Amino acid sequence: MFILSGRPNSGQGEVPLERYRAFAFVDWDDTLVATNVLYSLANRENARDVLAALGEPAVVSEEEILTLADEIDLAKVRTIGLSHSRYPEAWAEAYQQLAEKWGRPLEPAVVKRVRERAEQVAWAPQEWLPGAQEALRVLRQAGAEISIWTAGEVEVQQHKLEHAFLSGQPVWQWVDQTVIVPDKDTAMLRQALGPRLTWPERCLVIGNSPRADVRPALELGVTAVWVQGDSWSYDRHPIGEDEPGLHRLASLTQFPAWFERWLQR
Repeated sequence: MFILSGRPNSGQGEVPLERYRAFAFVDWDDTLVATNVLYSLANRENARDVLAALGEPAVVSEEEILTLADEIDLAKVRTIGLSHSRYPEAWAEAYQQLAEKWGRPLEPAVVKRVRERAEQVAWAPQEWLPGAQEALRVLRQAGAEISIWTAGEVEVQQHKLEHAFLSGQPVWQWVDQTVIVPDKDTAMLRQALGPRLTWPERCLVIGNSPRADVRPALELGVTAVWVQGDSWSYDRHPIGEDEPGLHRLASLTQFPAWFERWLQR
């Protein structure tokens, strides 16, 4: 677990935890900023390249290529974790498997192109999702401690935050800390929350992933705000309709009104 300090405290020293009105752990990818769409665009372009390289007559569809690449990628996640290198490798392997299966020549230029396109996704600029910047402002104005709660390689996730700006300032200056973990689960969330679990009624986890954000929060008995936006297959997990502590938002544009009600419980 890597923890990066956030906004300057104006020389006032460390704020005691008991003085915060809430402890908000906010997911980064596909909760605050668009990530999955970048992968989707790269996937489509790579699938078209592979399809063209396999030549005529067509032996596989674009959708079948996408499915195979996703299966290989998920298998790699389960063995080597959320390393950003696994995604380019998955695409190179998918093309290689299909070329071998159908007896087509493996074109080095295509291997290089799908690898490079996939490699670039981790470092690509990200756009704020609707309501994301306002949600951070609302949390800050309310006197909440804000933690960016994200999974992946430290170098990659830190790069994303260093290149994100809010009101002309690096976003890390708007938050109290950034917590980067290899992957998210209940044990990691418990460790990240630490002494904040003394006040479970003040803790909330805000995220789009049923597996990584919602389920761990519910298992720890803290508020889970499920922002039901884009996610990838690795993040799928069954969540009941009426689980205690679960709140569903269609997007973060609904967060300010919901948060005001939550504070007034």
